[in-house]
Amino acid sequence: MNQPGKTVQWTNAALAALFTLAVLAPLGWTQLAGWRTFGATRDVKYIDIVGPEVWALTSGGILAVNPADLSNRILTNTDGLFTNDFEHLLTDAGGDLWIAGLGRLIKRSAGSSSFEAFPFLDQNRAFVRLYALADDQTRLWVGTDIGLALFDKITGGGQIQDSYQRFGSIPSQTDVVDVILTTDSVWVATPDGLAVGERIDPLQLKSFANWATFTSSNLPQLFGQTITSLQSFSNRIIIGASNGAYLLNYSPIDTSLDTLPLPAGTKVFELRIENSALALYTSRGKYTYDGTTLAPITVSGTPGLRYTSGVTSGLTSFIGVENRGVYSSQTDAYSVVSNPSLPGPDVRDITLTPNGAPLAAFWFDHFAVLSGGQWLPFDTIFPKAAGSAGSDSTGALWLGTEGGGLWRF
Repeated sequence: MNQPGKTVQWTNAALAALFTLAVLAPLGWTQLAGWRTFGATRDVKYIDIVGPEVWALTSGGILAVNPADLSNRILTNTDGLFTNDFEHLLTDAGGDLWIAGLGRLIKRSAGSSSFEAFPFLDQNRAFVRLYALADDQTRLWVGTDIGLALFDKITGGGQIQDSYQRFGSIPSQTDVVDVILTTDSVWVATPDGLAVGERIDPLQLKSFANWATFTSSNLPQLFGQTITSLQSFSNRIIIGASNGAYLLNYSPIDTSLDTLPLPAGTKVFELRIENSALALYTSRGKYTYDGTTLAPITVSGTPGLRYTSGVTSGLTSFIGVENRGVYSSQTDAYSVVSNPSLPGPDVRDITLTPNGAPLAAFWFDHFAVLSGGQWLPFDTIFPKAAGSAGSDSTGALWLGTEGGGLWRF
């Protein structure tokens, strides 16, 4: 954790125009002691194995699950994470855990149980969203909502080494939603296209002319699409997009795409390597690709097929379902991983029941009451349109809904 009075030194003064690193002590974990944060963990963005647990990163905290018995806990800012909104994580070769969060690059050193945060702020001192991480020995390549950053793990205990705002013909300060490394190159995915540069001398990447770019202008299959994910598989670059998946045929002379035969309109949320095959988590379910054949994976028990991420730990598989939480299975039938998270992310009002239990209104969801550490629906007769909650001098509850009337209990 950053210490009061610690000064972060810049390696390049020009970086101040894009990123800054600030002392985090005023937001230190000790100032939140005694508080507990309740987060909504249905918005699953990324799932991976961390030690003996499976961690699901969400916009309402990290759901950490024991694969053996599905017991779990939710990690939030009050556990030292400094934010509740997370996108990606990786464990580097030295065993250090790195987590990409809203405005924070978070580190947990190997053998430690505490977290250290490195703030990412833009020139207006607003939080920068970190999307993706790629490990490069003593450095991390970090995809953000205003470009690409190169983070030095060693110097000064950790600091931004450089930043890159423009990639060839792609508009500057664009979102970099994914980053992968090949032998001597760094590949970045942006909503407007794909770019690659030689990372042997990162300083050369400051010039936009040193990036090769691939957009709908030279790859017409990408017209009207947004790139969502990248992966390197069988010496090929695989592109996940808002309407399909593609294999990149890349050469300095000619570049083209081969289309994987997904159903029309399929959005790819994540590409990852599982058991020597490429796994695709999509809006039409899960698929695997072995380099020759694309095959759907039969899954039952999930509410819909919009799978955002997934991983297998031992005999237990986990899948994130868009806005519906984490599901697990040791067969083909999945069930939700019950946890004490909030029913939804948008809390519109809160009051106390006559017996002193907190009751909250979750916008476009149910009223829920905290009981035994769990948020349970207050009454199933209500439509999913909770708006406001209060009580009067007699102890009666008054619950207002959107289009469902005013109710008194």
